[in-house]
Amino acid sequence: MKGERQKAPVRTRALAALAIGVVCSLNVLAQQPGGQQPQVPRPSFETRAEIVLVDVNVVDRDARPVATLTDADFELEVNGQPRQIASVQFISTVAANVTPATPRESAYSSNETQTTGRLLLFVVDEGSLRPGVNRSILRAAQSLFDRLAPGDLVGLARLPTGFGGVEFTADRKRVTDALMKVTGAGSTRTGMMHINISEAWALESNDSGTFQQAVDRECAGMSGPELESCTNQVEGDARAVLLEASSRARATLQSLEALLKNLAPLKTPVNIVLMSEGMFVARDRTSMTVLGRLAAEARATIHVIRPSQQFFDVEDRAPAGGMSRFFDDGLMSEGLEQVAGQTRGSMSTVNGDGRIAFDRLGRELSGYYLLGFEPNEADRTGRERRIRISVKPRGLTVRSRPTFVVPAAEAAKAAEMTPMQQLGEVLRSPLPVRGLPMRVASYSSIESGGKIRVVITAEIGDAATTAAEIPIGVIVLDKNEKIVVNRGGVSKLDPASKGVPSPRLALTSVALDPGEYTLRVAAVDETGRGGSVHHSINARLNRGPAGINVSDLMLVAQPPIAGELPRPRPTTVIDSETVSAMVEMTGTEGLLSKTKVTLQISDAENGNALVNVEAKQASRGNVRAFAAQMRLGVLPPGEYVARAIIAAPGQPEMRLTRAFMLSPVADNTAPPPDLGVPLDPDAPPAPIAASKILAPVPRFSPRSILVPEVVMPFLEGLADMHPPTTPEVEAVIEKAKQGNYDAPADRGASDDDELNLAFVRGLGALSKGEVAQAAAWFQQTLKGASDFLGAAFYLGATHAVSGRDKEAIGAWEMALLSENPAAVYPVLVDALLRSGDGRMALDILEEAPSAWANDNERLKREAIALAMLGDFSGALPKLKDQLDNTRNDDQPMLFVAIQVLYKMHQQDKSLSDDNVQRFRSYVERHQKLGGPDRAIVETWRRAVLGR
Repeated sequence: MKGERQKAPVRTRALAALAIGVVCSLNVLAQQPGGQQPQVPRPSFETRAEIVLVDVNVVDRDARPVATLTDADFELEVNGQPRQIASVQFISTVAANVTPATPRESAYSSNETQTTGRLLLFVVDEGSLRPGVNRSILRAAQSLFDRLAPGDLVGLARLPTGFGGVEFTADRKRVTDALMKVTGAGSTRTGMMHINISEAWALESNDSGTFQQAVDRECAGMSGPELESCTNQVEGDARAVLLEASSRARATLQSLEALLKNLAPLKTPVNIVLMSEGMFVARDRTSMTVLGRLAAEARATIHVIRPSQQFFDVEDRAPAGGMSRFFDDGLMSEGLEQVAGQTRGSMSTVNGDGRIAFDRLGRELSGYYLLGFEPNEADRTGRERRIRISVKPRGLTVRSRPTFVVPAAEAAKAAEMTPMQQLGEVLRSPLPVRGLPMRVASYSSIESGGKIRVVITAEIGDAATTAAEIPIGVIVLDKNEKIVVNRGGVSKLDPASKGVPSPRLALTSVALDPGEYTLRVAAVDETGRGGSVHHSINARLNRGPAGINVSDLMLVAQPPIAGELPRPRPTTVIDSETVSAMVEMTGTEGLLSKTKVTLQISDAENGNALVNVEAKQASRGNVRAFAAQMRLGVLPPGEYVARAIIAAPGQPEMRLTRAFMLSPVADNTAPPPDLGVPLDPDAPPAPIAASKILAPVPRFSPRSILVPEVVMPFLEGLADMHPPTTPEVEAVIEKAKQGNYDAPADRGASDDDELNLAFVRGLGALSKGEVAQAAAWFQQTLKGASDFLGAAFYLGATHAVSGRDKEAIGAWEMALLSENPAAVYPVLVDALLRSGDGRMALDILEEAPSAWANDNERLKREAIALAMLGDFSGALPKLKDQLDNTRNDDQPMLFVAIQVLYKMHQQDKSLSDDNVQRFRSYVERHQKLGGPDRAIVETWRRAVLGR
């Protein structure tokens, strides 16, 4: 017996590691001294608003849960006294369809997903199984997996040692592989005789007739001293058989008790499937009381699967084996029947591979009732109370626990926890806790030293507009369920979107070795609601061509602030009209410097691009970051896909995608501009409001300002201020007036000659596309003739050619005071429109309406500017004049007009019949012309006219 007690703590430690697995760092398990009787915890039923909740299974003859019962169908007694049932709820655990509705929803994890969220634990009593004979039953046990939902977790415990088990996991293959490694244990019988357990029990229970049959069989043909010796041997072997069977049963029960103790802190219902050939408890039939209490405390139900008698020892030599086997079977099944009865479970004796039994068990596990009743004063003493539940309809089987305990008031008060203690309890749960709504996602980015920097983002709670101090815990486990990150504390969390009611956003990052991990994030809000989410992390970079490694594509509604982490939402909900997209790369420096990244928005992973922007590149050590902002205000709300198209010279194209939902919130903080009030020239410049449309303004072309009628006034102005001193320079100027910008490389004879030559050289370089050289000549001219603003005009042109419209605008605004302001107005207005400043463009248009030789060109730009500002009712008449009275389709104007009508439909939720017909006509005309904008026009068409 001492040997048994010395081994018990080893089994307890192994089973503790199995039962709480990943929680072991949060929960230190107490080891009981070998000679001390452990204190049994009382089963504490869940109470809610002074209601005791009791879980009850009610099944028909086919083990199918009966889901139609009402409170009138149940009868409940406590200590023999009837009680009134206050509530009845049927809980269905049928696997729900949790397939994400969109690609976006599959990228994050949430505790709001409708799933059964069950724990199923296979427990194999390996000491009772004969080697190899139950492989088919273990294989059939896997059929229960087919009845599980993706959110259900499965584990395995091997008794009595606990070694070789599997913690609760969603990885079914791990459990399957571990089940097939169960081998059973050989018989430890050491006696010379073959004594059955029923015959041995007959000796101890003074059934001399049955035991004498065993003596007559084993000592047949003997007499005298030989018979006496044989009889003594049979008695010794019988006692050894009983000792072995009792010790094995005791070890199994102790292991089950240790397992249940370690399951209790989970505070989650657990269905245990115990596979055992038998348990001999005839010597101590009261030992099951402890097991029943522990099972109630752990909210565990034990269902027993027992191989039938035909699988017992094939070496049984008893000539009257049939009757002996019958009594043996009764003794060995008695303990298993008590285990099932005390724990609200069932027992099935199986033949063959047991598929029928497992199928029946699967049906029984698919639903149960929660009955509620009000406790009285006698129930609140903290003492054990007997409970009996029955149903009035006949032919139904009811399974419920035989006892319950309502904690006394002092115990309930002692159980109150601080927020951090509650956070620990939530993190311990092997299943996500649904009290506090949470959503979690992760992004893999680049880290030094071969690590992966994993950015973790979590939305916590309901929509809010203010920050709050919230306890948060994070655990990261590797594929072997070993904790590699364990952190927690109180953090101040701001809403995910500034100025918009939204869930509070938690952001952190961890450095991990490449591999697969499980992430647990838990939080407790200010009201005491706790919640947690379990999320799978694939800490790997995306492999690109030629050794390029690429991070995940990240989307954020607001551009990240310098020095701060980006604030991506796990749900990738973009509630503004712009989105920032970013991606990081490492690889060969020469290759990365020439790599281009184009960011696109589409309505499907392989759909046509609706928005197309080239990303800007920035270096961060040996990491290249590519980022761009994309305007989304022209898109209807809905689900979209962002694409990063990575093109390295001479390498195949690579694509990364990230699904998101566009759900813009109207910004009412700033009123729309009053176009009737002129801008104050002395006021500081206001930030430019985001354009309400995609403006099809052409890129700047230097040819438009290198024609003689534009160049001549500038050449003459410079010559007037700085007259040339030699005929050769005069000749160069005359040729330049005709569009010939050849000038000698030699320096002019005088400073004035050199200024005129430098300006002509700049014109020549610009006409040849030598932008940097042209800018240098114009800067030299401006340095020597600061009063000559023609040089500023053409310096602005070099900025515009390079795509720097803001710099061009500054130079051209200065050039409005030059010799030829009529040439400045058109290019300045186009630059303002390209930069999104519709208000300033309108002011310039009103200042010089005659600067455009073609009045239609001016009216087009007025319509675009008005549309950019959101004045759609002002823009539409000008567009109608352009499009309804001409035979030639102007595709850019059609594009603007379609947007204007689409935006009017968005604002007013409808269009007039005339405008609906006009919209349909414009779309048809635009789409016939083809072009890159057909996809986004089709998106607007569907938004207005439907599919």
